[in-house]
Amino acid sequence: MTVVRRGEKEVLSIEKLMVGDLLALQTGDIVPVDGIVISAAGLVCDKSSITGESDPVKKGWDENQQPLVISGSKVAEGTGYILITCVGHHTFMGKNKNLIQSQDEEETPLEKKLNRIATGIGWIGFIVAMLTLLVLWAYILYDITQKGCKQEFLSHFISSFITAVTIIVVAVPEGLPLAVTLSLAYAVGRMKKENNLVRHLGACETMGGATNICSDKTGTLTTNVMTVTKLWALEETHTVDSFHPNIFPPEFLNLLCHGVIHNSTA
Repeated sequence: MTVVRRGEKEVLSIEKLMVGDLLALQTGDIVPVDGIVISAAGLVCDKSSITGESDPVKKGWDENQQPLVISGSKVAEGTGYILITCVGHHTFMGKNKNLIQSQDEEETPLEKKLNRIATGIGWIGFIVAMLTLLVLWAYILYDITQKGCKQEFLSHFISSFITAVTIIVVAVPEGLPLAVTLSLAYAVGRMKKENNLVRHLGACETMGGATNICSDKTGTLTTNVMTVTKLWALEETHTVDSFHPNIFPPEFLNLLCHGVIHNSTA
């Protein structure tokens, strides 16, 4: 990026931009910082990647123009200079990125149900293990009262305790998460065959339970690229299929070429 620092122009990477620099903008640039327009010559920015609106916005201090340029905007037309006010994670895009990264991932409905099932099974196993341990110890205590305290009863106490621990371990559904992971991985493979790329396994379950999908038209269902379908020239309307430069006289093509050159900075 070209900046004006200490009265001299310098070409720097976006990592070295600082607050107070004058950043030069040209057609095709993607603004990496937030700033205020100092001077503009037909400066128009496209904020569709940020706001979803495909209509370009004129930048400047005149009426119907906006003086602020936010990061992520693309310069569609013109040139200008902006005074950098925010860089890095203090910019509009930086704050959005920090907000997204700070959000904790919520459990999917399937994960919540599995946690409830696993917790319930664990409590049932714990209660059964405690009842089994109490019953075994009751038998051992009864034998002690009838036959007296012997060395072998100590091993019986230890064996009953190990039995209770075994019941708890067996009751824990260790294979349940693995089975769910395998099923979701299989679903990812099936969706890949349908040309749907899934980055997170939980997305399969979420999309499987979706009933309605709401999406924005701009940039989602369309390519957000303007194309010419018809041309009106020399009192006639020409479609794209029938258009050919040879149908126009050289004088008209020369005039059209000059018009394009004088109305573009590309």
